[in-house]
Amino acid sequence: MRLGACRWLGAQIRRAPGRPVTASAFTGASAAGSDAIRSAGLWELLEANGHYFNAHRMAALLAEVLEEPRGKARGDPRLQAYLQKAITSCHLYENLRELTAKDIAAAITSCREIGHPAAEDLSDVLVDTISEQLPRLSLVRVSFFITNFAKQQIEDTRFWKSAARAVADSSQPLTPQVVVSLLDAFRKSGLRSERLFQALGRRLYEVLDNLEPGHIPPIVATLCRVPMKEEDKEEVVRALLTRWLLMLRNEKEKFTGAITIQQILSLTVSLGLTPDLVNTAVFTKDVSLYIGNRFHLLRADEIIVFLWAFQRLVIPRSSTAFLSRGLHQVHHLWKLLTASSELSLQRLIQLSDVLNSVRHEGKSSPPFWTPELEELQELAIEDLVESVQYCQSDSLAQILEIWAGSEAFWQEHKEFGEAIAKRMEELLLEGDVKEIIPTMQAALAAPGLVKSLPERALQVLSAALLSRSSDEFERVRAVLSGSFWEVLCPPGAGRSSSSSDTAGSRPRESQGPSEFRALLDSWRYPRTEMDLAQFLRKATALCGDAEEALQALEAAAPFAEKLAASATAEVLQHLELLCQKILAEDLPASRLVSALQACAEAGLPYAPLCSAALSFGESTASQALQVLESCSKLRLAVPELRPWLIMLLQKGLDRQLSANGLARLLAAAGRLSLLEAEEAAGVLRRLVTVASPIRPMQPDTMAALCVGLTLARWMPSTGHPDFWQVSSWLSSVVNQPLRPAQTSALRNFVLGLMIRPEGRAAVEGLRPDLQRGIAQAAQGLAHRRPVSDTTLKFRHEAAEVLRRAGQLYDLDISLGVGFVDLAVPGQDGALWLLDGPEAFCRPFQSDGAKTKLELVSAEKFRSELFLAVLQPGAAREMVAQLQGGSNECVVWRCRQACKVRP
Repeated sequence: MRLGACRWLGAQIRRAPGRPVTASAFTGASAAGSDAIRSAGLWELLEANGHYFNAHRMAALLAEVLEEPRGKARGDPRLQAYLQKAITSCHLYENLRELTAKDIAAAITSCREIGHPAAEDLSDVLVDTISEQLPRLSLVRVSFFITNFAKQQIEDTRFWKSAARAVADSSQPLTPQVVVSLLDAFRKSGLRSERLFQALGRRLYEVLDNLEPGHIPPIVATLCRVPMKEEDKEEVVRALLTRWLLMLRNEKEKFTGAITIQQILSLTVSLGLTPDLVNTAVFTKDVSLYIGNRFHLLRADEIIVFLWAFQRLVIPRSSTAFLSRGLHQVHHLWKLLTASSELSLQRLIQLSDVLNSVRHEGKSSPPFWTPELEELQELAIEDLVESVQYCQSDSLAQILEIWAGSEAFWQEHKEFGEAIAKRMEELLLEGDVKEIIPTMQAALAAPGLVKSLPERALQVLSAALLSRSSDEFERVRAVLSGSFWEVLCPPGAGRSSSSSDTAGSRPRESQGPSEFRALLDSWRYPRTEMDLAQFLRKATALCGDAEEALQALEAAAPFAEKLAASATAEVLQHLELLCQKILAEDLPASRLVSALQACAEAGLPYAPLCSAALSFGESTASQALQVLESCSKLRLAVPELRPWLIMLLQKGLDRQLSANGLARLLAAAGRLSLLEAEEAAGVLRRLVTVASPIRPMQPDTMAALCVGLTLARWMPSTGHPDFWQVSSWLSSVVNQPLRPAQTSALRNFVLGLMIRPEGRAAVEGLRPDLQRGIAQAAQGLAHRRPVSDTTLKFRHEAAEVLRRAGQLYDLDISLGVGFVDLAVPGQDGALWLLDGPEAFCRPFQSDGAKTKLELVSAEKFRSELFLAVLQPGAAREMVAQLQGGSNECVVWRCRQACKVRP
């Protein structure tokens, strides 16, 4: 009976209308196979195949099951019987041999979407059976499986590892198409096997002469994105690029259509990912000559993508004329472009990037920046006004980075500025804070925008920001702090909001006027330390709880810092009493962090407060960074700091910070010697990942990054990608106006590299333009460091001792890389660094009768720098690497006159 039923169903399939009897009727991959199953009855076919399994129907049957009501299908015993039969049969590859890789991949995907335990088991059996068989299959068959599994996003580790071993160990001959398929599929799978890609890279030479122009761009796209040894990757990419350029030149002589714009676009974008991998000058030259004035052969959207990718490969000002010609063609096609609805937000952003570049480079050369391009800019901005109201936060950040503009620019484009402000308000009201932070960081590059906004818009943005939770408000405030955008964060707003989130944190706030409140309201700028002492005396007596003690500390901190030189012992005593009252109660983490910040501002190194702030197991990334920076400012190196920081990094602190926050973390940790070089390298890797690829690094962020890397004694290897990125940022920052502290940070970073052979080798491996940026950062005169009155007094006493002894001496001698405090010339002379209290970490520890002092990391680096440049030949090597520094004669003159004593 069952046999007869099975034959009858098969006959029904063969008699499906409009379908001849072919093998494809049984594969399940075609729509006709699905139609036949529906006409014969899905559940009858499942029941029959549960007894007599036909692998050719598996993919189509499982796809049809997905169309059935989910609850009904999963509970049907006929499906269970079919899946069990399929599991038994699919353990043997012989039963799957005639199936296409496409059908097997589709069957696996359908199994995992059905949601039945037996279907999950079947998908695992299919993957395991194919994985075991891969080493015995031809590379062509393997490439089919890899390609289809990648398309279906089947991510089973066992399959991909087995496929990687099979391909890497195979010696079967390859064809160009198989190579392209293997590389493309392995890249899309996310597999990071250096051994595999090394093997495929070596085997590329076997088919190099047979590669057609269309084969090369996808191969280069993969090689630029996967792990390989740099020298091997460089060699194979250069060989591929050479062959493609040869075919490009042949195409110029005789047009065959073998070279397409898609190939040019793909290669341009891929090479832009690794600009240091090969010399792209020949590529950009040949491509620009090939296209020439033939932009009319391209669609407008293709021109925009090409120009955007092309400008990432060329040196600034080297291709302005070519980019300008392309933009003129976009202007010519603008009406057609807008009418065809091809002008997406992404294209508008790319067009804006190219326009901004040409505008900056071409204004000095009138033929390049013309009225037509000025009109194109206005047209792009008009479209952006409409598009910006629908954009996501990352797109808005890119727009702000590109159109940074001056106040005059935003005054001229008020509608554009108000549209951006409106979208920022919407994101502040409804967006995730992790998405908002990058937008606010990008806004820092556009101070002209916030200056041009009307008061009404600023009030709306401020109100939207205040609607966030206290922790989120503080995170945004930390980003905007010190910028023109800080106007969005009213003074005291964060404190009131944070306290309102915590029940009972300010129990006395709701009460009527009190003597303490009246004292705070009457507090004015003190003329002398006696006014401050009187205020603290009254505040200490009147404050009733920890919250009021904190308010008094915050009110007094700015004035205590200004009067630090003349502050009396009574002032310090009352500040400590306020800190003790703060610790007497359990305040939330945000308020303890505020107290520690106030101590840092006042210059009060109250270690118990730091320990209390560290004791909170859960704190936001912003709070952790504030604690670290406060301790750094106070030089407060308590033993718990490093374990606390390492714990937070292991929990993902670096994944919650922006690029600016990561740079500040590195700087603060470096000043306290909390991170080893390898740990600092990990934070740098994260910073490079999250930093904007469009907007140049801000000077304050770059200075903080340089301080952190210098004090952690991070040393890059030759060709290190992170070092290339840091050098690129450095080269763009050195030409901007810098404060003395920022100049010193950049300079010390370069000098710290140059005093070590590995650092000089890393610099030598950079492009010439980046080497020039490095050299420019190292040039100039060293700045004298500000020191305390105690240090000045100590230096005076040391000089007075030498004067009374009749010993010659010099003060503040420049060694080019910095100043030594005192020099005793002559054959037996010496250089002395006379350190005051600011050169040592707090708290000062004592071991019996002897005080143990630990130099801060900046002072350790200063000593290392001096000893390095005074070694024979060291200055000469540094100057040779930097191509002529102005300080060489000073260094050599000091070395001849002085003899260094360790």
